[in-house]
Amino acid sequence: CGCAEEKKTDVRWATFNVRYDNPQDSLNNWQYRKDRVCQFIKDRELDIVGMQEVLHNQFQDLRAGLPEYDGIGVGRDDGAKKGEYSPIYYDTEKLHMLQSGTFWLSENPDQPSKGWDAAYNRSCTYALFKTKKGGKKFWALARTGQSTALKGKDVSNGYILLATACDGTLATTAQFTSIRVVCNNTLAIALRGQNSSAGVVKVP
Repeated sequence: CGCAEEKKTDVRWATFNVRYDNPQDSLNNWQYRKDRVCQFIKDRELDIVGMQEVLHNQFQDLRAGLPEYDGIGVGRDDGAKKGEYSPIYYDTEKLHMLQSGTFWLSENPDQPSKGWDAAYNRSCTYALFKTKKGGKKFWALARTGQSTALKGKDVSNGYILLATACDGTLATTAQFTSIRVVCNNTLAIALRGQNSSAGVVKVP
């Protein structure tokens, strides 16, 4: 057809449950872990990190410890600073953030709320990014899951990984996974754990 082949754009993407700042953690407390978390992200040159269990003071510590990154997210209990965040951190030298927001997994997604027999408020942070090199657009989402009954008696165990294509179609693949921290190509790793396409949902 004479069309030039479109170049691929690589995005290094990871999920990271940092564990909330609990004073009872003793030598595993956040104050002893925060520098190692930041160094982990820098060493692996991650472009995007979706996190879970981040309290406001941790959100601020990560911003201070990752000057090349910016963070997006709000507390799940008041839509501001109260409760755990599910933030997205991204490398500002590689990515433009075009729009972002938060919704709650409930019947009232536009406000802090608890839904479908959940024990706690559950929120999802989302953002539309554009690569500075190549101009590709894609969506990123970060949320924490729990084993809980949903409407229709469906059950979600652990985490839901969402990856959106950079090819202009914005087609999204959702995969149930128990993986917490993955440093490169999370979707491929999650899919390799399946013997078939069972559990994979294609969203047009």
